[in-house]
Amino acid sequence: IAPSLNGHADSESPVITMGWKDRLDVIDWVNFVAENYPESKIVLHGESMGSATTMMATGETLPENVKVAVADCGFTSVWDIFSNKITNSFKMHEFPMLYSASTVNKLYSGFDFKEASSIEQLKKSKTPTIFLHGENDKFVPYEMLDKVYEAAACEKAKVTIPNAPHARNACANPELYWDSILNFINKYLEEKITFAVFIFSSYFIKYHAKNRINNIFAISDGWNENEPIPNQRLIPSPPP
Repeated sequence: IAPSLNGHADSESPVITMGWKDRLDVIDWVNFVAENYPESKIVLHGESMGSATTMMATGETLPENVKVAVADCGFTSVWDIFSNKITNSFKMHEFPMLYSASTVNKLYSGFDFKEASSIEQLKKSKTPTIFLHGENDKFVPYEMLDKVYEAAACEKAKVTIPNAPHARNACANPELYWDSILNFINKYLEEKITFAVFIFSSYFIKYHAKNRINNIFAISDGWNENEPIPNQRLIPSPPP
């Protein structure tokens, strides 16, 4: 299952909510699967803003069907990632721009940027989570990996992908990427995965995990299988 995040692809929402409201949509999908397939074992796997969505979702009450989460290059909070872009990319100060934007967002979307925190959600998480981040990630700073990892109250693992820029971990080192994820998942599953909820936020992905995950088809941001994949970001399948 590959749900569209708010403001992406087929989402009915016109507003991107950076994972905060999206976490509730993911939980709805999880509950749908758990209710209709009671024996299912669910893995949440998100990348970039999808990773933040995953981390934020694990801070809520989830059914026992959810066994593992995979957080790939996610940010610590909406405030932190916007602050990083404003100060480093645009050479501006947080005040007044970020404070004003957060206040407007509170009025328009019902939450402020500091409230939308992966770190605070992870402090409540009970879902075993593996955190992955590219060493050369300049978009979501690599330093955020340690912050989310240390905050997580759940069983956890941390993996650095050498030389990988943002959202390229599976491409930069597919063997390390998939071996790390699958070894972590196998610690908590006795059988093959039946369902996975993939939450990607940047591009079209289609992949079939041979003999492990059945018929996963992921689309986000409006891309479809007849369009070219931007920047060759096709994620390779895990090894058989």
